[in-house]
Amino acid sequence: MEYMDVKGAGRPVSKIVMGTAGGTPGFSPDDRDVFEAMAERYVEAGGNLFDTARFYGLRGASEVLLADWLKKSKIFVCCFVDIDNLKYVNDKFGHSAGDNYILAVADTLKRFSDEALVCRQGGDEFMLLASGWTEYLACRRLEALRDELATLGQVADATHRYSISYGVVEVGTYNHLSAGELLRMADEKMYAYKRKHKMPPPFNQASP
Repeated sequence: MEYMDVKGAGRPVSKIVMGTAGGTPGFSPDDRDVFEAMAERYVEAGGNLFDTARFYGLRGASEVLLADWLKKSKIFVCCFVDIDNLKYVNDKFGHSAGDNYILAVADTLKRFSDEALVCRQGGDEFMLLASGWTEYLACRRLEALRDELATLGQVADATHRYSISYGVVEVGTYNHLSAGELLRMADEKMYAYKRKHKMPPPFNQASP
């Protein structure tokens, strides 16, 4: 685990914040300035994966990152990704299997593109931001990653499938929506996709 100093945090904080399976301590910043400073330093260091669910003291940490992109008038896509059947995997095979599933999805999403920023929002949800992408191309890329994940799941654990559902919103220079509104729109698209394409768990046991 790598650490870095962030002014105002009072102690070194984790540079690689995806420690879900390893049980790394959560960092609870007192204000958004500390979180934004950490995020900026992390991205400058070449990182592209945040587990924002670990920032217990800050509500809507993913929205902070998204709002920062909006302030910079970036042209990008905002993707909302949900892990299919994670509750089923946790209940049927244990939380260790669920953690491995989460980490496999995180590693897969990191390969979206070199400049993409991936944030785990908690539980089975991720936000992905990527500049310079259209909604059409982002959907094609996510579909390809979904296929890769399915293949990985067959190799890693034949007892359950690896699969994601996603929704994508394209954000232009003249966007007028807030970070929260964009996330809700991407979330709605994700659920529309899930209703059409979600892979069922084995044994026909449905799960959220």
